[in-house]
Amino acid sequence: MAEHRFIEPQDVLFFRGNRLFGEPGDAGAALMPPWPSVFAGALRSAMLAAAGADPAQLRDGRLPAPLDTVLGSAQAPGTFTLTGVTLARCPSADAAEPLHPLPADLSVEHDEATGHCTVQRLAPQPLPSGVAGSQPLERLPVLRRRERGKPAEGYWLTHAGWQRYCRGETPPAETLVPRSAIWASDPRLGIALDPEQRTAAERQLYTTEAIRLKQGCGFLATVAGADPESLPAQATLRLGGDGRGAAMAPAPAPAAA
Repeated sequence: MAEHRFIEPQDVLFFRGNRLFGEPGDAGAALMPPWPSVFAGALRSAMLAAAGADPAQLRDGRLPAPLDTVLGSAQAPGTFTLTGVTLARCPSADAAEPLHPLPADLSVEHDEATGHCTVQRLAPQPLPSGVAGSQPLERLPVLRRRERGKPAEGYWLTHAGWQRYCRGETPPAETLVPRSAIWASDPRLGIALDPEQRTAAERQLYTTEAIRLKQGCGFLATVAGADPESLPAQATLRLGGDGRGAAMAPAPAPAAA
């Protein structure tokens, strides 16, 4: 049976990407949403801490039951599987609503005059006679509309909008959630320290991008292969760079699409 956990940050988070970082003046851009491995590692660490186990026991395959079956070892992983992780918002203590990235075949346009958004769906169309391309499919996704418009970016779908999309419908504008309502970027300026003199190092300024999630927003993680005895219902996770705190609590299963 799958276990669902809502993870709400207690501070800003540092989700570093895979770009090199370390030259003077570099800016460490955040990757949002982060890789699922960030949550897999945080949850596994919380399970070890809840059982009073040492990470060396995981490395050597000496975990106590039932963690020996759930987490296994570095050479032979156990049954623990992170089957899903999405952004989410928690409107109440007993609910967590997943938020989904906008599918690539949906286009959102924002009317600056009225402030309203419209959602349109791209339709596959055959290539005109005499036109050839390198695409592997016989049809191309085409957006047909009477007037030209500029696509708007940074929108996510509520779970209700995602369900309608999965049924082949075009989600209405009220199912859109702007990125600014979910999280905001929080740049941080730092300077390297000279470890011997304990002073600021010359020409070692750097900038890192922190992520500040809005009130009530977080992540919904779904785990399989971990019974309630091994996966704590509530815990404080060390999440992302610098191990910033995030509160984990049980969440109900989201409605099927």
